[in-house]
Amino acid sequence: MNPTSEDIKDLLAGETSLGLEYATNLFVNEIPEDATRPAVGIYAVPGETRDLAVDIETPYVQIRVEGAAQKSVAAEQLLIDVCDFLHGQHNVTQGGARYLVLQVVSEIMLVAWDERNRPIFSAQLKAMRTPA
Repeated sequence: MNPTSEDIKDLLAGETSLGLEYATNLFVNEIPEDATRPAVGIYAVPGETRDLAVDIETPYVQIRVEGAAQKSVAAEQLLIDVCDFLHGQHNVTQGGARYLVLQVVSEIMLVAWDERNRPIFSAQLKAMRTPA
C-alpha cells in the first residue's frame, strides 16, 4: 500500500473540477516556495493504531492550503472544495488500499500568515483502509 498522503494526492489530482495538478499546485509533505498559489499540501500526521481484530488502518493526513498574498478567501474556498470532495468518499481503491471511508474530522482553521503575508489554512482527514 502507498502512504495515505500519496493516495489522497492522487484522488485530488484525478478530480478535474478542483484544478489541482501534482507538482504545480498539489504536493505531498511540502509546498515549495515556487508553487503556484493557492497550493495544496498533503501531510502525514499521527493516526490511530491498527485495529488488530479486523486489520483496519486508521491513518490521518493534514490538508494544508497556502494562498497567494492577501488572498485568504480564495485559499479558504479551495480547502472547502477539497474537503467537500473527500468527505464521505467510501469503498475507493487507490494505491493498493481499499478506503472504507474518508472523513474530514476538523473544522477548517486559519493557521497563520507567513512572512510574505500569505494565508495558511488547514483541516484534518481521517481514513479507514485495508489492503485492496
